[in-house]
Amino acid sequence: MTGERENGRWCDGCVRGGVIALLLLLLLGGCQNQVQDPLRISINPWLGFTPFAYAQQKGWLKPSEVKLLWVVGLEESLKLYRQNLSDGFLATQYEYFALGAPATVKPVLLIDRSCGADVILANRTLAELRAATQLTVYLEPTSVNQDILDAFVRQYGLSEIPRVFSPSDPESMTSLSDCAQPSLLISYEPYATRLGRMGFQRLASTRELNELMVVDALWIGPRAEKYPQTVATLKDVFHRAVAQLQQNPQEYYETVRGYLEGQTFADFERSLSGIEWLAPQSWPPVLSYLNQQQIPTGAIEQ
Repeated sequence: MTGERENGRWCDGCVRGGVIALLLLLLLGGCQNQVQDPLRISINPWLGFTPFAYAQQKGWLKPSEVKLLWVVGLEESLKLYRQNLSDGFLATQYEYFALGAPATVKPVLLIDRSCGADVILANRTLAELRAATQLTVYLEPTSVNQDILDAFVRQYGLSEIPRVFSPSDPESMTSLSDCAQPSLLISYEPYATRLGRMGFQRLASTRELNELMVVDALWIGPRAEKYPQTVATLKDVFHRAVAQLQQNPQEYYETVRGYLEGQTFADFERSLSGIEWLAPQSWPPVLSYLNQQQIPTGAIEQ
């Protein structure tokens, strides 16, 4: 600080100016410290999560408030959460169980129910698979894929056939070049469309697996508790995007097509028949099912 001295002292005006400047610096520093990092949500290209892609493309989500961390599969999404690199994630209740069903993680928004968009594909007919001495299974191990496989082999009489597992994310399955052995692939849309084009045949889906209800939701952990307004925004943009999809599916498709793994508009519309969007009026039976699985649903009902 510079200024004129009077009798060995800084003049009163200089002192007052310096104090004011110091206070302003402290005030500005305090404001900067109060700026929050954006809420981080890990997400993958499952068909039911495209409303958030639509909202992002339309600018409904401010980068300063929320950051969507796009990954290829459910297992990678959970990995980000486990490593404290995300504050929440989009997934099914089976990924919640894969975390060890921690009481600190809770669903805050029901998104969809899978009614055919989670798919079991194979390079053999069902009769040929039943006659096989061993099956190679490609799936994401710590995900709903394992539960779908278990339900499938029980329902279709394949439980006794030995299985060799090849852990694979849905993107890597679409690059399989050597699949000579009798094989099962557990995948979901939009990746399943690409696998079908590669020659793999659909054997069953969540539409036919009677014992399984697969529910997708937005799950948050304790670090997300300080973002109540941002969580409310995510709920709002989800419902707005679904309404836009129902009003103008072609425009919606054009907006999110970069997330659809090469699906045509016809592929996209066909895939949509495999999910049920969960509007509030359709919540009661789903909430009842989740409560039976001992999943806390209080934050959804608020």
